[in-house]
Amino acid sequence: MLPNPTVPPTLLRLLNHFWPCFTRPTFTVFAALVTGLIAHTGTRTVCGMLTGAGLARAWPHDRAHAFFAQRRWNPDRLGQTAARLVVQTCTAPGEALTLAVDDTLVKRSGSTVFARSRQHDGAAPGPAKLGWGVCFVVTALAVRVRGRDRALALPTLARCWRPAPAPAPRLSACARTACALEHARHRHDQAHRGLRMRLEAEAALPRGHRLPGTDPKPALHRRLTESQHALARARADHDTALEQVLEPAGAGTPHPTKTETAIALGARQARLFGDRMIHVVADAAYHSPALRALPPNMTWTFRLMSSAVLSAPAPPARPGTPTRPGRPAISGARLGTPDRIARRAAFTPTRVPGRSIAAIECRWARSLGRTPVRLVLVRQDAGTRPYDLALLTTDTTSPAEQVVERYADRWPIETCFQDARAHLGLEQARNRTRAAVERTVPLQLLTYSLVVLWYHHHGNAAADVDARRCAHPWYGSKTAPAFADMLAALRREIIDHRISARVDDLRVVRLIREIVHDWLAIAA
Repeated sequence: MLPNPTVPPTLLRLLNHFWPCFTRPTFTVFAALVTGLIAHTGTRTVCGMLTGAGLARAWPHDRAHAFFAQRRWNPDRLGQTAARLVVQTCTAPGEALTLAVDDTLVKRSGSTVFARSRQHDGAAPGPAKLGWGVCFVVTALAVRVRGRDRALALPTLARCWRPAPAPAPRLSACARTACALEHARHRHDQAHRGLRMRLEAEAALPRGHRLPGTDPKPALHRRLTESQHALARARADHDTALEQVLEPAGAGTPHPTKTETAIALGARQARLFGDRMIHVVADAAYHSPALRALPPNMTWTFRLMSSAVLSAPAPPARPGTPTRPGRPAISGARLGTPDRIARRAAFTPTRVPGRSIAAIECRWARSLGRTPVRLVLVRQDAGTRPYDLALLTTDTTSPAEQVVERYADRWPIETCFQDARAHLGLEQARNRTRAAVERTVPLQLLTYSLVVLWYHHHGNAAADVDARRCAHPWYGSKTAPAFADMLAALRREIIDHRISARVDDLRVVRLIREIVHDWLAIAA
């Protein structure tokens, strides 16, 4: 059991939601390490978490290391539980969810660290954006918490990603099953359309008449049944491929791409919230043929590269014209690159002065096949470029301005990574084994979400902002608490709990609090 002063009751009530994910002894270690990670102001190694919990002299450090390297618990279950908490706490019933997707390189040193390699690092200085470390693909729910007008990205699921040791094939297993599912859907739609046209034509005939030739209805029914079976098989194969993406890659197993990993993580949360629409927003690197088979309640929006060539939708067949032999057209006339489209597009003013927007229905046949997509272009009226931002989205029903506002909520995941590095020691762990590496970073990102959720319930945004502006007069325009303010408030709660649990005299407690808070401000 934990010593009484270790975890304050307000934080323990939040951590109790994760009780089903652990055994009783493992949950005790989980609660202690999360509290230590929040309270510690030094290096946030595993031993640093134990020190921050005040258990360095009560527990052997092997107990903390074994929690990451040996104990049985799944970080995905923690992420799904955190996602439920975020949705229940920060969103209205039935509200659509915005899921930000990105990857981050956690810098690690040592040749024996699992999955460490030289990979792309967008935050690296200089033109060569490369660094040594372990890459994690992260999904985060963009929500607005109490006291803030702008969104915060609360991490939910994170998965360690390794680059393929050999050149990857043109289409991976997940992309192939997505293309097969797309073809199966198209064939099913064709069979259903053919049967409906036959029934409509027969219904239009006078009583006692029928269409010339043999009766094709049995053949059409048989074709529709076969297409339904083929569609069910293709959907099952694609679901299996998505689950295999999240399974540990062994020897000879093809490594999934970052986009496929993000799709698998997003699809898992789409099943978790089947009654809500999930709008995924990602940067320009997250596009793949695997996007052709998204779940029905999930859309995908990403920044389009300037070299992409788009086409118009395929024109509908004219009624009464004979069916042409061969496969029907995927797309229509060539529209060109976003630059060429923007020069001919009709822009309309937005609610933001000085900005205009245009939306064009199109297809990206080379990557997304016949998937209906929409190109959203944004430009500054005073600028000289044809456009400043090009977004491609599978959401063809929402207003264009809403798509842009939704994409703007992707940026908080970048600040989440920065805050996790600066305040939660995202790159300071020293473990090397596979289980420890794959669990430590998700737990630290989960702690970020827990701090924000705790502050949403128990924080005082106005008082914290006033205190920061009083202590730092140069923050005159500060109106909302930052993550550092939320973390400081929770640290004060932990310290107050530890002091009040040991000292009975309120005057002494108040004096100790003032002294400790001053030392905490110096240490931070």
